[in-house]
Order: sequence, then structure tokens, then C-alpha cells
Amino acid sequence: MVDYWERLPRHQMLWVEPGAWEAALEGHQALEAGPLVRDWAANGWPLVARSRSCEESAHLLAAGLPVPPAHGKKRYAFGIDAEFVVRAEEPPLVALAATVAPRSWQGSIAAVAALDPGTRCFGSLCWEYLTGLPYLTAESDLDLLWQVASEDEADRLGREIARIDTQSPTRIDGEFVTPSGAGIQWREWHSSAPKLMAKTPDGPRLLARELAFT
Repeated sequence: MVDYWERLPRHQMLWVEPGAWEAALEGHQALEAGPLVRDWAANGWPLVARSRSCEESAHLLAAGLPVPPAHGKKRYAFGIDAEFVVRAEEPPLVALAATVAPRSWQGSIAAVAALDPGTRCFGSLCWEYLTGLPYLTAESDLDLLWQVASEDEADRLGREIARIDTQSPTRIDGEFVTPSGAGIQWREWHSSAPKLMAKTPDGPRLLARELAFT
């Protein structure tokens, strides 16, 4: 369990005990957002696991909270003690989150879900689905995650996603998550660039393409 928390995958959704949330907020700039953030945990809403910065303690989970555009579209960073996390889950399947998506997105969502039923979402669609708050706007992208086991699978998915993206009313963004837990932008992989930016729990690092799935 210690190893799990130490290497907590990015994008995991974390539900925190309300009492611990109050302590985490003490002196935090997130209080500027008022009751929305102060009552976040009490409302049953999660945080999200993110990459840890060099300055942050390795003994705390790196978590984040993006507030809706109407509240300034700010992103707040927190360090949370693992013992105060009630549960951790993967972000929602995009097929489930489709219930709150704009009607114009439904065709794109159906296409990516048919391509890979395990496709998950993050970003505005994820947060609106989990909280019921108005995150989606006319400028929102469709942010998706794919668990990818090999270069061949990434190549195949990249081609199919690019095809869907050309017909989509909203931009399809997202990451291929490799077996090591690194996230690589699907567009970057599809570009055939020799070096790739991989996002990990410990921060971003540049990888040679041939090492992405080793």
C-alpha cells in the first residue's frame, strides 16, 4: 500500500475526509474561492492526483483542485496525508460522463468509446460529471485517457483517434498512459517525433520514442 501511495498515478480521483480538508485549507490561497472550496470535501467532491514538484514533501500526496470557469478557472495545489484519503478511483469512463456532455459531442464520445470501451476522461467533462458544477464551456476540449500496452497499440489508436478528431466539433486531447504510468500526449505520439514529453507522478521528463514502452 505504501508503494501505491508513493507512486499514485496522475489523474486518480481522491476523496478526502472533511476534517482533514479543513486542516489542508488553513492559510491556503484556495480560501479566496470562498464556500465553494471550503465545503468541497463535505459536498463529497474529489481532488485529483497530479505530478509532484521538486519543492514538495515526498510524504504527502500531490493533489489538485481546478475550480469552474465562473470562479476564475483557477487550479489549486495541495499536499494531502494518505491516511485522510477515504478512497481513490480512476477517473470516470467517458461513456458514463457522456450524460453531461453537450449534444454535439455525443458522436465523438460514442466513436472513442467504441474504439476503446476503457477510455476515461479528465478535464472539464470529468469535473462536471463528478460535481454537477458548470465546468464545460464552448471552448472546452474533450480530454481523454487511454491505457496503452505497446507501441503498436499506440500507433493504431493514434490513427483512429486522429480520424475521429477530424470530424469532431470539439478538439480531442488526452494521453496514452504506458505500463510504467507515464502519460504521453496522443498527438505527440502520432506526430512520430523522436523524443516525447512523458508526464509522471514525479514530474515531466523527455524520453526517446523507443524507450516509451520499456
